[in-house]
Amino acid sequence: MSRSRTPHGVAIKSASPLLWAGLVILLTAALLAGCSAGLLPDTPKPTEDSGTLVIEIAGLAAKTLLPPIDMNTASYRIRGSGPNGSNFLIDTAQSQTEKPDLTPGSWTITVEAINAAGGVIGRGQAVVDIAAGATRTVSIRVSPIEGTGTLQLTARWTLSSVSSPSITARLVPPGGTAIPLTFTLGSGTASCTKTAIPTGYYSLEVQLLGGATVVAGAVDTVRIVADQTTSGAFNFTEQPGGSIQVTVTPEMADPILVTLSGALASIAAGGSMTVTASVPASVGTVTYAWYVNGQLKGTGPTCAIGAGLAAGTYRLDVNAFNTNGTRAGSATHQFTVTGTLPPETVSVSLTWDANTEPDLAGYRLYYGNTSGGPYPNRVDAGKQTTCRVDGLDPTKAWYFVVTAYSTAGLESGYSNQMVLPAR
Repeated sequence: MSRSRTPHGVAIKSASPLLWAGLVILLTAALLAGCSAGLLPDTPKPTEDSGTLVIEIAGLAAKTLLPPIDMNTASYRIRGSGPNGSNFLIDTAQSQTEKPDLTPGSWTITVEAINAAGGVIGRGQAVVDIAAGATRTVSIRVSPIEGTGTLQLTARWTLSSVSSPSITARLVPPGGTAIPLTFTLGSGTASCTKTAIPTGYYSLEVQLLGGATVVAGAVDTVRIVADQTTSGAFNFTEQPGGSIQVTVTPEMADPILVTLSGALASIAAGGSMTVTASVPASVGTVTYAWYVNGQLKGTGPTCAIGAGLAAGTYRLDVNAFNTNGTRAGSATHQFTVTGTLPPETVSVSLTWDANTEPDLAGYRLYYGNTSGGPYPNRVDAGKQTTCRVDGLDPTKAWYFVVTAYSTAGLESGYSNQMVLPAR
């Protein structure tokens, strides 16, 4: 009976996851000859050498109202500049308006979105040619005014609970380079003012550190509007969780409503919960990013949370962006982990070369914590040349040998010893 050969493979497995909405303005330029059909009441009959501009505005509806500026579109101001210094001005909240008696030629049409206070909150422009006997159509997209805005942030924490505090933060656009944010520290507080930020939507990532350790964190979406200030306040007084209050300046469209399902208020240490995020079907395809206390945990519509978390209070955030980055939204859930984590174990898989004796009956795997034996644990592997052992304490070294035994019950000596080192 020959001795079994040395196992040749060990595999260890541990036992233990902006807004942009344009109004399409349809401008139909038509020259009418000798008839008044289609004119609004009290509109003069056009002459044979003049044209009529028919303006149709689609989608006039109230927008989200968020301080410090009213981004609800209450009306539109339409300006026209044409040949020989001719021009017109129309203020309307109607879906269609006609302007007769336009001089044939090239006209520049500017449409401005006006809020209830008379402020201009969006603009679009196009050029259309008015020709006798012909109809011209042009679409104008009224979008928020581009430029830069300001972000003001404050953070607070319990002074006695954080040693050597500091704040790290940044604005992350859907595409492009992140913008770092620098905080000025006070006594249990910190503040940041960042100017000249390009308009659009961003993910705002904020973390409170004590030395090199992350104490708390939060993530939210932020909207920057031209010549406006977006303000946010973070309250990290309840460690290691925290809360955030962010005032988002609107950009003429609604943020994405993100809802969570499967979120539990409490889970036991070593357990987990699977949380699913969803948005209204009208939003279309979105991308998700999940964070626990400000640290990225995964992407996709679902996230498994809890495994490996020690007892404490945690904040779960998810951000959602649409495919072109023009709309965004977020949702937050605070939960606790109770109890203590169960002891960690590891598994090991061993493989050895097969014996060729005709009376071979099988193999036995022996293992223990002493090099050279004794090996108090035994597993009969049959004629398989692989064997898996589970439930091993990773803080101890484990030693393995294999023997072969015959149909007559004879057993070989030990193979060469394999070792799984302690962690």
